[in-house]
Amino acid sequence: MSTTNSTIDSVAGLSRPIRNTICVWRFESKTIIHSMRFKLVAIGLTFCCLASYILSCLMEIRVAREVSSAVAFSPFYLLGNIDPTFFLLFFMGALFLVFDIDHLNARNQITDALHSRPVRNVEFLLGRVLGAAGLVWLIAAANLLVMQGFGLLAQISGLGIGSAFQLHSLFNLLIVDIPASLLLWCSLVVLLSIVLRFRVLVVSISLVLLLAWNHGVAGTPYSLLELVSASSNDTLLVSDIVPEMPSVASLAMRMGAVALAAAIIGTAAWLYQRRDYFSMWHPSVVIGSCVIGLLAIVTATTQVLLRNSQVETWKHAHENYSWSDNVDIREIQGTLLINPKDRLHLDLDVAFSLNNEDPTSTLSLVFNPAMSVSMLELNGSPSEFEFRNGILEVQSTTPLDSSGVHTMRIVAAGKPNPRFAYIDAPFDYLADPALPIQVTHAFGRDGSIYDKNYVALMPGVHWYPNTRRYASEFGDRPVPDFFSVNMVVELSNAHWQLVGPGTSKIGNEGVNKYLVKVEQPIPELGLFASEFETVTATLAGISLAAHIHTRHAENLNLSPEVMNELENSVENSFNLAAKLGMKLAQPSLSFVEVPNRLRTVGGGWRMDALNVLPGVVLVKERTFPVANIALEPQKNEQPSDRFENLQAFFGLGLGTDKALRNLSAHYWTHFTAARGEYAEVLDLIVLNLLWNTPPHGWNFSFSPYSTIQLVPLMMLSASVTGDLGDEHSPNWFGRYVILSLEHRFATRNDVWEHLAETPLDTIPSGLGHQTDLEVALLKSRKIAEALMEYHGREYEKILAWLMAVRKRFAGRTYRYEDLIAAAEEHGIETHPFLTDWLTKSTLPGFVTSAAKVVRVSDDDEGYPRLQITMDIRNTESVSGIVIPWHRTSGHDQPVRIGPDSVRRINILLTNPPLDQNEYSFRLYSGLSLNRDSVEVRVDLSNIGGQSSQSPSMYVEDSGWEIQSRGIVVDDLDPGFTIQQPKIEATRTLTSGPMGWFRSLNPEIEHFFGHQDMDSLYQPKLGWWMRLAEENAYGVHRRTTAVATVRNRTNLHSARFSANIPESDRWKLDYHVPNCHLGPIFDIELRISNGTESWDVLFDPTYNSFGWISVGEFELTEGSTTVEVMGASYRSTLYADAIRWTQANEGK
Repeated sequence: MSTTNSTIDSVAGLSRPIRNTICVWRFESKTIIHSMRFKLVAIGLTFCCLASYILSCLMEIRVAREVSSAVAFSPFYLLGNIDPTFFLLFFMGALFLVFDIDHLNARNQITDALHSRPVRNVEFLLGRVLGAAGLVWLIAAANLLVMQGFGLLAQISGLGIGSAFQLHSLFNLLIVDIPASLLLWCSLVVLLSIVLRFRVLVVSISLVLLLAWNHGVAGTPYSLLELVSASSNDTLLVSDIVPEMPSVASLAMRMGAVALAAAIIGTAAWLYQRRDYFSMWHPSVVIGSCVIGLLAIVTATTQVLLRNSQVETWKHAHENYSWSDNVDIREIQGTLLINPKDRLHLDLDVAFSLNNEDPTSTLSLVFNPAMSVSMLELNGSPSEFEFRNGILEVQSTTPLDSSGVHTMRIVAAGKPNPRFAYIDAPFDYLADPALPIQVTHAFGRDGSIYDKNYVALMPGVHWYPNTRRYASEFGDRPVPDFFSVNMVVELSNAHWQLVGPGTSKIGNEGVNKYLVKVEQPIPELGLFASEFETVTATLAGISLAAHIHTRHAENLNLSPEVMNELENSVENSFNLAAKLGMKLAQPSLSFVEVPNRLRTVGGGWRMDALNVLPGVVLVKERTFPVANIALEPQKNEQPSDRFENLQAFFGLGLGTDKALRNLSAHYWTHFTAARGEYAEVLDLIVLNLLWNTPPHGWNFSFSPYSTIQLVPLMMLSASVTGDLGDEHSPNWFGRYVILSLEHRFATRNDVWEHLAETPLDTIPSGLGHQTDLEVALLKSRKIAEALMEYHGREYEKILAWLMAVRKRFAGRTYRYEDLIAAAEEHGIETHPFLTDWLTKSTLPGFVTSAAKVVRVSDDDEGYPRLQITMDIRNTESVSGIVIPWHRTSGHDQPVRIGPDSVRRINILLTNPPLDQNEYSFRLYSGLSLNRDSVEVRVDLSNIGGQSSQSPSMYVEDSGWEIQSRGIVVDDLDPGFTIQQPKIEATRTLTSGPMGWFRSLNPEIEHFFGHQDMDSLYQPKLGWWMRLAEENAYGVHRRTTAVATVRNRTNLHSARFSANIPESDRWKLDYHVPNCHLGPIFDIELRISNGTESWDVLFDPTYNSFGWISVGEFELTEGSTTVEVMGASYRSTLYADAIRWTQANEGK
């Protein structure tokens, strides 16, 4: 008791309420600290914090050095990726400490000591809350500061094993977020403990509320997250270039939380059953605190909802406006003043012509609604205009002649509203509750940035008046404008630099002015300004520059050896492109670092990546600029090795993290663009053709849905950071996991199924934007691939065709007919690639006969020759192509097979491997129901001696018919079903403990109730997966369902159903593919027909494959099923195909 009295007396100099509160806080803190539960809470929370930091460090040093997307989960950005689970754990720790504090105080006689003093209830309860919340905050602060210290030490010493948190994110979390949240939850628990009295009930209700909050946060879209999240960093997109403090809404929510905590404590003080010295505590204080808290929350909610509704208002206005599409902008010139501390000032002269033949008096343009227009003139005369919701409607006093060029002068000022950008996107990932915040972190938030530290004027924000109207549907793309630029840009900050196409510094010393003048008309203009460190080089006649923010300039310090390797590689690529007739749209190319919050996904139906703008390539801050990569060659490492790793870093990344994605746009869409019929797809086909040329052969089209699906791969997980070990390198993870799965998701079965049924002229198909986009991307890619293969990969011939189109239509648009006409001029065959494959709803499908081989006469040099003959039937009503591929001798001539027709091909092999028993080659079928090339194997064991037989013609007519025997049910037929729950996707989009030990199991697809097998999957016992297998049975595709079982009890049912046409004795054959996935022991089958059923033990030996007889059965007419029940031992089961034949057939 003496200790208690001395503690009270030690704060006697303070006012009585504060003194009493501090006393209670000290008592509570001492009581909790000496309890075992505090030690358990401290150890548990510390383990979670340190484990997360260690995983983040491992991500940085093992993966992020070669995979750009992994940099976002390094310690520097870690506090912007805190999962709600972490806050849940800390809140549960506070609950564990405070829920029965009365019991602890009574046991330690502290309550009696406090009751002997005139301590008000509110002082008593406030001290209790501060004690518990303060200790939990102390645990968090200690962990964060220790990790921050370690990170700073690692950075200063150059250890390369960790990094510090971004300072603003640390302040936001530690000072703004955690205290307010802990106060609110601890107050609520104290109130519950007073009202309910029963500890079990207090804990139960508190846990329910916490779990409900956690579930609500997980299901809240990014656009509303600042209203419910306990971390303001979630919505800030942590950045070192444009660091942010919590938003106004977040601060209001924190103020509201503190005010509500005060109201809850006051309410608890009223209800507390204890003598109270309560003369100065008035109910109005409780009511006032409650009103202040609710007012702050309502203010924050209103501000967020109004912001979101503003976007909807703009969308509605643009959707319902009658666009005339009559303006064709020819040139933009004038002056621009960028003052990041004030506003953007522009005085522009826009030269334009009219697309329509008749004179017009009304012009419709798009302009950012945050800009204030002070003057507008048409052809030198003031003009009336209406500017609302981003639609600038200009009225001419006299009709404008459609044959001339007119000028519009516009003077305006303001800060462009970043939310106005890309409002025509088919889906808003910011407002989609099904998407986690990591998707926004990957794609960016703001369509532009106008900050005191950085200015990014993206074309999509419409900071200059243009004609890119709202268009979210396929086929509704506005006609692109190609215009010249001659603009003077002044920067108010003398230390800043301007980055853009054709940019050069002008003016006297002390005036920071730049001239923006392009040599080739461009479709859009983006400008970037900040304090950059710049490295320049001129290679192959191209002026290259890398502009990295001065805070991140360290990664520009490449060693001379690595820099030499880089320059040689880039120069060789440009020289090769020039040799093939390709040149950049602009003579200069600038790589510029952009902040994380800048949006890098566009709008419109395509929603393409925005990494590449005319003359500019965007490098996201969270990739190369802050990556902890080794720039100097390591021990026993050549400079070329270090360069290859650096090259891989730029090439390996999800979505827009990949800086070199869409680089081919510099060679096409920045010169010209398609319009009219199939416009979107024609540009996609051309870009895919360019990506198939040597300089860009490793690239492919961006799809936002692939990135959304694969974001979990880059989140903190032992599977990513711990399983690489010695067997797999980070480069393996990037190349064979990220790129492989990104490609595989875009080509999954679901897309193929819709592709076979959806002609491009029927899009939108009603199946949704994702299906339509993925169908168009895959179909255009396959068309380009087949077109290139059909012409023998003659890059020069293909590029001569494309470059002729580009030259003819540079600075303007082309049509489908123009592309076809140019193809005819250059000897390019476009049928069926740009005809049937674009317009027909089906795909060709090929079935082959067994290959036969004979020896024919030797060639003139005496080398032996073999002739392989096979018939190929196209079973569909669309023309297709086939090309034999050989491993050593290359490709044979392509063969075009018309609809519902058959051709015989005679493949001539010179100097074949006669010492081998088998020869194999692949049959490429382009865009077809076969999907992939098919392996053909030929038996060479019975080849005779020298022959005088002359070779046959390569292609011949044939009357071959497909021979069908019996009733066959394949695993792809409707008669095959699997009764198992749908395999739910492992989409644990979390950086919290729940996701640390998840497997790399993204949702690829669930087709017919079972999932496609992949080398990354570890299928569950008894679950069926689909496997593409060359040796499986199939008509167009060869696949089999496969499962691993211990016995029959853990297998989901797989059933083949067939209709027996007549009662008779029927023979059952079962097809077992030669897969070698595991041992095959006895298989239990159940055959059901009418009222009869038979349980059969089917025992194929390990080396028995193909059609194997099961037995004969007396069947009645009607439905008959064959069900795979399981196996007696651990075994691999295949459900590939069954065949029913009448027993006397073939005897």
